[in-house]
Amino acid sequence: MKYSTDPEKLAQLIKPFGYQQLTEKGLRRAYNLGNLIRAQYPTLLGGKYNESQVYLRSTDITRTKMTLLAALAAVYPPAQEWQKGLNWTPVPYTTVPEEIDFNRALNSCKTFMTEVKQMYKLNYPEMIKYKKILELVMTHLHLDMNLVDKPLYINKIYNVFMSQISLGLDLPEDLKENLTEIKKAADAAFAVLYRDNKRGSILPYESGVLLNEFFNYAQMMINNITTQAMRIYSAHHENVYAFSKISRTDIGGMPDYGATFALNLRKEKYTDNFIVEPVFYVPSLQDNYQLKSLVVDGCGNPCYYSTFENLTKKYAWHYDTWRSNCH
Repeated sequence: MKYSTDPEKLAQLIKPFGYQQLTEKGLRRAYNLGNLIRAQYPTLLGGKYNESQVYLRSTDITRTKMTLLAALAAVYPPAQEWQKGLNWTPVPYTTVPEEIDFNRALNSCKTFMTEVKQMYKLNYPEMIKYKKILELVMTHLHLDMNLVDKPLYINKIYNVFMSQISLGLDLPEDLKENLTEIKKAADAAFAVLYRDNKRGSILPYESGVLLNEFFNYAQMMINNITTQAMRIYSAHHENVYAFSKISRTDIGGMPDYGATFALNLRKEKYTDNFIVEPVFYVPSLQDNYQLKSLVVDGCGNPCYYSTFENLTKKYAWHYDTWRSNCH
């Protein structure tokens, strides 16, 4: 709340939903995402929900569960009306406690938490060009101007700004005029946070197990071993960004709420070659989506599975490895 330009008014606007929850706008965006997923993968999803066809998992956070439920309402509309006047069918998902969830490294992985906290305390040369915009933001928020020298906080601040705007609480005029620059600073902060540093990469802590799961289940499909054809995870913007980075793709900055990254495994029609196709679902202000094909850096076009594996496998962690490295 301290990152809002009007915390008291924002608190009133939040009351009907509760803190950190999904709004009607968020539900609509998630439902539209579900429609797009249904349109993209009709054969893999099947006519109605079947556990043997799709794996569904959410972090143990109310808003990510609600996001998944809203999306699934569109992914699996009822084949027939089972309750008069109710155009919805329940679809189950799985979750695990937050303290052992590899998709919640910011809360579950001590090593990662320590690293990130340290990074937020530091200044970075590449953030100097955003100093004026940071000063403008901190002045409006009446925060300690020392935060200008801890520029990674701008990504948290930008998220709060976007949340309050969506609830109908506008920004002061000079901040509104500079919102594009604030987003650029937030993007730069995310790039700094997830790049390799002297101690190595933090990407495996955030998305190494996800990458390993992609390899495991892709290999099962390649070897004609029965498994779900789709795996869908409802998580957080840090997961979307880290998973795209570990896959050597560029989604263009810190993702907005509802953004979705996917790795598709495809087989060439007339050969035995398998291809990795990364795609990004970009939400718009109107809560619709644009589907964006991405390029895997250094993999060629098409990006063959074997090449992708060689480029990225050093970052793939078994879950036990993740737990051990996270202490």
